[in-house]
Amino acid sequence: MLNKVHIVARVLRTLRFLKFKQIQYQIIYRLSKAKDLSAYNGKYDESRITLLDFSVQPPVYKTVLDADRNHFVFLNLEKKFDKSIEWGFDEFGKLWNYNLQYCHFVFQEDISKSKKESWLSDLYFLLDDGQLELESYPASLRSINVIRLINREPSIFNDNLLRYLHAELDFLSNRLEYHLLANHLLENLFALLMGGAFFGEIKWINKATRLLKAQLEEQILPDGGHFELSPMYHQIILFRLLELIDWYKEWPDGDEVFEYYLRDKAERMVSWLKQISFVNGEIPYFNDSTSGISFSTDWLLDYSAKLGIILRADFQLRESGYRVYNTVNYECRVDVGQIGASYQPGHAHADTLSFVLNVAGRPFLIDPGISTYIKGRQRLLERSTHMHNTVVVDGINSSEVYGAFRVGRRAIACDVEEYLTPGIAHLSAYHNGYLFKGIKHKRAWEFSENLILIHDIVESSKESEARVNLIFSHEIGTRILKINDVLYFDNLKIEFSENLGIALIEIDCPIGYNLFEKAIKAEVIFKKELLTKIELKR
Repeated sequence: MLNKVHIVARVLRTLRFLKFKQIQYQIIYRLSKAKDLSAYNGKYDESRITLLDFSVQPPVYKTVLDADRNHFVFLNLEKKFDKSIEWGFDEFGKLWNYNLQYCHFVFQEDISKSKKESWLSDLYFLLDDGQLELESYPASLRSINVIRLINREPSIFNDNLLRYLHAELDFLSNRLEYHLLANHLLENLFALLMGGAFFGEIKWINKATRLLKAQLEEQILPDGGHFELSPMYHQIILFRLLELIDWYKEWPDGDEVFEYYLRDKAERMVSWLKQISFVNGEIPYFNDSTSGISFSTDWLLDYSAKLGIILRADFQLRESGYRVYNTVNYECRVDVGQIGASYQPGHAHADTLSFVLNVAGRPFLIDPGISTYIKGRQRLLERSTHMHNTVVVDGINSSEVYGAFRVGRRAIACDVEEYLTPGIAHLSAYHNGYLFKGIKHKRAWEFSENLILIHDIVESSKESEARVNLIFSHEIGTRILKINDVLYFDNLKIEFSENLGIALIEIDCPIGYNLFEKAIKAEVIFKKELLTKIELKR
């Protein structure tokens, strides 16, 4: 347990990275709570409403299992509401409730128009009456979904629901998530711009356009990666950007210069996603990534192609800190990046200098991803260094992750060096996450056609115990064999020089929100140096 001094010190280590604007709006929004929906402007000019043209309809995830029985499923957890939907239901956590409030159900073809209209009216009535808290993030996603629904089924909407929608967007324009920034603010702005175009609200359009350009400039790195460094959130933001380009290109009041800017960002993001994805279309589950949430890489690539967005040739990952190494036999993704974003590291893990490996097109060594956002032991474990393919020293996380979304002290990857020799690609770096204890972890990789060498060096001013973690895909199950300190699987073997012991541990491996499979984790103990040799037999 931490004492009060350590808790205060950790909070200070967290706050020092925040932007002044975040602190300012944390105070403002805590002192001035959001009003009921009825307090916002629901008056709209019907003559200014413009239906937006979407050329592509996204895949529909079935979230309502039985509309007549109010039976929903989100995050692999099901709930039946007996008489009426409890729109504030949060027994499964905040994220489950948010998914309920997003109203993705409006796109399900097996739900009647009258049922959709009834549910939307019920939800908006509670928001209008103050029985349900109005929040900016679900309001953003909900308003986008409702506008898309109107464009598909204009007859579903009446004057009352349009007033609710206008008021919700008016609320959003006055309560952008400046206290969080990052992907939350982007979602706010995508929604506000779409809402402004739909209702013909010039103030919303101008505000959203100006801020969206500034945020995309900051959040999309030069190599195309989103600065929170989560492949899943990258997919989510890329979809929003493609969706914007889709309707904006046909909108009569669009600005060609702004559209060109959006397309440039989309080209970078699509190229980044293509690079980091595996040949089977999956992403590595770095930094709060998991399955079943975002649209797939293949679908996003197809969508971008339909919009005329071209993949950039010879595109290399740099600023995001990820590196890609592919041969005919394996695909490796390496993390030599920083905690991202520095002032909003809510999705960051203590995984500096970790890697994942696919062999013959299937997962072999994995980042398990996540199963929950709920604060507690499971959330801490999934963000910890212990659950990533890197080195843990003295049982301590390389970055000080805590709570559900916080980071205090953070590791910085330093002296990243890359070069080629005949038949071999070299990569090396060290991180300073343990320097407060007088410890430095260095790691170097060598990639050749059938062999990967990983050289770990732990420099310490005192006696320390280091452990290399290797987490095997749940698809492998328990088929990892250990014979004389060598690990075998099919035509692959892993050797460890100068190890002090190897343990194979069965773990509960996340395979999605609230879903687990048994998997094997290897823990290899060493003192100063360890050479790991991953060899694919010819």
